[in-house]
Amino acid sequence: MPSTLNRKTLAGTSLNKIFLERDNSLLKLFFQFFIAFLLFIVLPSCSTKSYFTKEIRDIVEANNNSLTKLQFYIDRDVELRRELSSGDIKVSSGKVKFENGKYIHIIFLKKYTPGICTKVSKNSIDVSFEAGEGKNLSFETISEFDTQSDETYKIVPDEPLNNRTSFAYFKIKYDGYIYMMKAGDTGDALPKLMINKSVIGNLKVERTRMKGQKIK
Repeated sequence: MPSTLNRKTLAGTSLNKIFLERDNSLLKLFFQFFIAFLLFIVLPSCSTKSYFTKEIRDIVEANNNSLTKLQFYIDRDVELRRELSSGDIKVSSGKVKFENGKYIHIIFLKKYTPGICTKVSKNSIDVSFEAGEGKNLSFETISEFDTQSDETYKIVPDEPLNNRTSFAYFKIKYDGYIYMMKAGDTGDALPKLMINKSVIGNLKVERTRMKGQKIK
């Protein structure tokens, strides 16, 4: 009788082990599929775009190409917010929410939203992501509110929201109004411009070598 019980116990243990190994295998397979799915969704959009830098701008202009003909993109989600008075809740874009007893106008700029260049200056460019006069955001390579020195074109904020040592929120002028823009938790999180990599591949850089001159 004990031997029979032992055999049943061993058989039950073996079955439990088999089921456990099967469940672990299925879980591992599901996890691998999930990671592959994420890579399939995320990587294509990232791999086809590159940050717009001063060097790329110089090459574009050296090839007599206009910046207004380039397709630009924003590299991350951007949210602009401003408080409205109770008698001024009609807006041309975005949405109005009632939060903590106040009307808040919110304009959301989704990551990789396409934009066009509307103004070119020596050290900056204006890009519009929606139709309408004054609906432009300025980008430049150098900002006193950014800790990076990578020469990428980033949004130009007017000033930090509360004081000049706070880099999480900025005041920015858009469509004739002052909005609060959340740029991130650190000073290097300012939204930046991107372009298609295919544009870079089509640009040609001509280089010549000085041959020098000798005294005759």
